[in-house]
Amino acid sequence: MPTGQLPVLEVDGKQLSQSMAIARYVGREFGLAGKNNLEQCMVDQVIDTASDCLTEYVKSHFEKDEKKKVSGIHYSISRIWLQYNLYNIWTLYVYYKQLSISSHN
Repeated sequence: MPTGQLPVLEVDGKQLSQSMAIARYVGREFGLAGKNNLEQCMVDQVIDTASDCLTEYVKSHFEKDEKKKVSGIHYSISRIWLQYNLYNIWTLYVYYKQLSISSHN
């Protein structure tokens, strides 16, 4: 493991680490990345928004203070927190869809 942490993806005998780097690599490999720098930035916004969701949960998971840990985990999986983060991803989707439609007119 290059950084001594999970996740690790092995490709052609080479180990790749860092979840967001792996997500971007897989996206490019399967044609889910942008066709140019602007589109790639749009993809990165969605990936980074999802990463923000995960970061909040992980931060709570490794909290040393047990009361803060339980409170943080409950908050990070609560309906309010999930709605907020899913709303952000949905907002990006709607915005990008509108951009796509207007660019074809």
